[in-house]
Amino acid sequence: MKRVLAIFLFLPFLLQAQTEVSVLGKEILPFEMHSVNKGNLNFNSFPNAKGFAVIFFCNHCPMAKLYDKRMQELDQKFAVQGVHVLAINPMDSLVYEEENWKEMVKRASRNKFVVPYVQDGSQEIAKQFQAQHTPQAYVVWKEEGRWFVRYEGSFDDNGEHPDSATPFLANAISDLLEGKPVTAPQTESFGCRIFYRKK
Repeated sequence: MKRVLAIFLFLPFLLQAQTEVSVLGKEILPFEMHSVNKGNLNFNSFPNAKGFAVIFFCNHCPMAKLYDKRMQELDQKFAVQGVHVLAINPMDSLVYEEENWKEMVKRASRNKFVVPYVQDGSQEIAKQFQAQHTPQAYVVWKEEGRWFVRYEGSFDDNGEHPDSATPFLANAISDLLEGKPVTAPQTESFGCRIFYRKK
């Protein structure tokens, strides 16, 4: 019985690997960001930006909760080199009450977020990336004034044990900063499903 219950609990995670759509190489149009802790932002708010690590993130997902500290450490490591982390919450707050603006403010304050925590209320940012779940990570890189997806997948491969994890996202950023193609541009990631509202 316990085994059956465990399967049902993790079924949303297992399904993600089957439904992901690749946007590797896609051009991303700059977007406006409404951040609970950094005010209103856009790409021009980061004049030195070479790229962004975009992480679709939320309050309620058990998997996302494992990455608060790692996400901020990534920003502290790479922001001085022109790569900034953006945590974007695309969850429908009508479905998940804990994803509303007030709860996002609490989360950012409680965990002393140094990265912008952005509410994607219209889900238009997530749709550009065709994001399927949280946490799901992308690297968007500036090339001749335009922005392209050069990495998509997971933050790393070990949510529970960061010291044992392979840092896929950090490795991709390092490759790009060194002017090299990303060694592993696409990895498999898991998390809580993003439900898109029907118009």
